[in-house]
Amino acid sequence: VAHGISLALLAGWVLFAAGAALGSHGPVPVGPLNDWGMTLISVGAAVSVVLRVALVATQRRVWAPLAAGLVSYGIGTALWNLWIQHMPEPPFPSVADPFWLAVYPLGYATLVLSVRACTGSLSASVWLDGLIGTLSVAALGTALLLSPIVDDATGSVAAVATNLAYPLFDVLLAAAVVGGFVLAGGRLNRSWLMLAAGFIAFLAADVLYLKSTVEADYVTASVENLLWSGGLVLLARSAWAPAPPPASGRGRLAAPVPSMFAFAAVGLLVHDHFNKIDGVSLTLAVSTVAVAMIRLMHTVREERRLWDTGRLARTDELTGLPNRRALADALEAALDEGDGAAVGLLVIDLNGFKELNDTLGHEAGDQVLRAVGLRLHEALRPEDMLVRLGGDEFAVVLAECGSSAGAEVVAIRLLRSLEQSFPIMGISVQIGASVGVACHPEHGRTPSELLKRADVAMYRAKAARTGVERYDGSQDGRSAERLALAGQLGGAIAAGEIVPYYQPQVDPTTGRTTGVEALARWEHPLHGVLGPGQFLPAVEQSNLSRLLTLSILEQAVAHCAEWREDGLDFPVAVNLSAANLVDDAFDGDVAGILARHGMPADRLTLEITENIFLTDPERALTLLHRLKAMGVRLSLDDFGTRHSSLSHLDRLPVDELKIDRSFVAEVTSDQRTAIIVASTVELAHRLGLHAVAEGIEDVGTWSSLTAMGCPAIQGYLVARPMPHAAFHAWALTRPAVRRATGPSQSPSSSAIDGAAPLTRNTTSSAAT
Repeated sequence: VAHGISLALLAGWVLFAAGAALGSHGPVPVGPLNDWGMTLISVGAAVSVVLRVALVATQRRVWAPLAAGLVSYGIGTALWNLWIQHMPEPPFPSVADPFWLAVYPLGYATLVLSVRACTGSLSASVWLDGLIGTLSVAALGTALLLSPIVDDATGSVAAVATNLAYPLFDVLLAAAVVGGFVLAGGRLNRSWLMLAAGFIAFLAADVLYLKSTVEADYVTASVENLLWSGGLVLLARSAWAPAPPPASGRGRLAAPVPSMFAFAAVGLLVHDHFNKIDGVSLTLAVSTVAVAMIRLMHTVREERRLWDTGRLARTDELTGLPNRRALADALEAALDEGDGAAVGLLVIDLNGFKELNDTLGHEAGDQVLRAVGLRLHEALRPEDMLVRLGGDEFAVVLAECGSSAGAEVVAIRLLRSLEQSFPIMGISVQIGASVGVACHPEHGRTPSELLKRADVAMYRAKAARTGVERYDGSQDGRSAERLALAGQLGGAIAAGEIVPYYQPQVDPTTGRTTGVEALARWEHPLHGVLGPGQFLPAVEQSNLSRLLTLSILEQAVAHCAEWREDGLDFPVAVNLSAANLVDDAFDGDVAGILARHGMPADRLTLEITENIFLTDPERALTLLHRLKAMGVRLSLDDFGTRHSSLSHLDRLPVDELKIDRSFVAEVTSDQRTAIIVASTVELAHRLGLHAVAEGIEDVGTWSSLTAMGCPAIQGYLVARPMPHAAFHAWALTRPAVRRATGPSQSPSSSAIDGAAPLTRNTTSSAAT
């Protein structure tokens, strides 16, 4: 249908063009053909667009106004050609003029809707650009066309108004076409271009008509009619042209064209200073400049908003520090400008933050992160850059660190800055950290390499509990292995792969077993037995602390019940995490485990550390008192490693002090340390507490602790941690009381039960 109508209209226009050409070079015999041809083309164009609206649902709302306008135009043309012009004195304005003029506003509606359809949604700045173009063209058009007509206007008010209406509508038409062109940024589809070309043909015809009427040489068969009819054909064809989907974004013409139109309006105002123009043109020019100023202010706001958006995209919302994206940019810039100088990267991960966050809530966690960020920032130089990577991880870019050793010095300074506690929500919170160090070019030459390797070093520091570690290439494989193990933890706990290994505690004077500590080991089906340093950091970073503690506790109590059946009556100790002590249901879990295995509560010792004061101490103390009331024994582990240890003794309902291996290892080599350990043993005795010294690895240390009157010792020299079956067999071979044992015997004597002689090695002992 569309193709047939288009061909018919095109054929009619060709015939009409031939008639117009003949009519412009001879008498009027072709006038009737011209009149009928113009009428048929007008009616045919109207019928074509009406059919488009009736038959095609797509964009029906866009083309309905044009269809109404062309119907009106066709009626006006028929009235003029077949009736009015044949009157003895055709009136002006005639009844045909309102029908002709109606096509303009209706056509503008289609023009605007068509632009909107082919551009999609537009921003305010684009609409302002289009308005600038529209007003500027309107100002120039009225100055060029409207002013001469106003000056030469004669006749009745209706005649003058009609004469002004056509050029005014034409100016607005041209302005609308230009405005649509600007809005679309020069990227318009064929349908819109044909629509615009049709209206431009109308504009050209009206300009020629005005010229010919002034010069009194207008004829019916003329170029003006050729342009009018051609415009009608283009308008009809535009309705049937396929419209592609809206294009996203603006075209390249969108930026310069509005500026050009604004300058044209300014030029018109300058011209008005020397040669006065009409009021309409002056008003439009002033409006153009005003809109251009609004557009300029809008541009400034947009640029500021873009800058703010860019800044926010590079800033951590919580702490106000630069974020990971800013880190990448800073590292890139530092490596480009470094000229071979060492560039350091520190990755900092907070220790125990997840437990704190889960216990006190996210609000407290957020306060800790902000406070830590401020503390770290104060410890850095102005040229260093502190970044929050996300979660509880931070990073520092050291533009000039000299060497990896220099970067490590900065890392140690940062750790020391965190030693003082943070007052959070009325609680004094102690937070530690692990820092990984990597340097360019020693450890990597790209930002991604440095970040990866500093991360590997950080996890090494966390696993070894050393605080700071420099990157070592041999750690890369272990980093990948660590990630794989972390994903297997939940299944390993459920499958019973993480089991207790037992290390005995003995009386140093008699050698009698006084207790045993359960230490978690992962019996991995592929990697063998894994120590706690290889998986406990991942447990602490996940929600598995409670599950792991209950699993080890269940197994340890079950094993202790078996030993009791064989006459081995000594307590078993299980380590707790800070998360266990803020679990209100934990004492009920402990009671249930003891009841299931029929074991007295005083045969279970729960070991805690002063980390309970990192989270919610009052809540933890309440739980400890409930456990104490059940009859469970409580032990304070790692005693002496924190400055506040003595201040906590009067608050904690503990039965036992475990003297940390870092003190015990020095009793034979440092007199001051020996005095501290002896005083601690005496303090425990006076407080009615049982003292246990950890990390016994040589006979000299054994002898010293015996002389101090320490009631129990634990370490590699006594026995290494061993599986349940091995420990059961080991314990059964030992008499209940060993009167002839002690430090006076050699390490190979029966008092040590075959434990291999060891030199003092605090590093290996710490791994237990």
